[in-house]
Amino acid sequence: MKKILLAALVLTFALPAFARDIYLGTTKLSYGRTDVDTLVIQSCLNERRDDRDRRDRRRDDRNDGRIRAFRFVVTNARADVNRIDVEYGNGMRDSFYVGREFGKQQSSPYYDLRGGARCVRTITVYGKTDKDIFKKSRLTFYGLE
Repeated sequence: MKKILLAALVLTFALPAFARDIYLGTTKLSYGRTDVDTLVIQSCLNERRDDRDRRDRRRDDRNDGRIRAFRFVVTNARADVNRIDVEYGNGMRDSFYVGREFGKQQSSPYYDLRGGARCVRTITVYGKTDKDIFKKSRLTFYGLE
């Protein structure tokens, strides 16, 4: 019984280690009015590939820009993030209501994409830098593979 519990405990903590954070890009938010900034993700611009090529690639090289979830880290200054719009590789769009203020060096939770691993073309952020006229908030986006 102890061996089963130990194995379950090890698997519980080991499985998240297989998922990797992928750097998607960085965008800035200005002070004052709500700023809109779009981040274009380069890895999904050349999404169309031949099926034979897709089958021939090994699993290690198969990511091709697809992510299951994303998060962002705020640096430089506090940020008030209202909403995030995501455009997928097939042209569909999703909106994620955030409506929250993030402090400097604070990370957001993961936002799951509808439909599992998806190719994301653009991420549009609606928000502003809060309480700091001279700095711009920098949002660094990471995707969960």
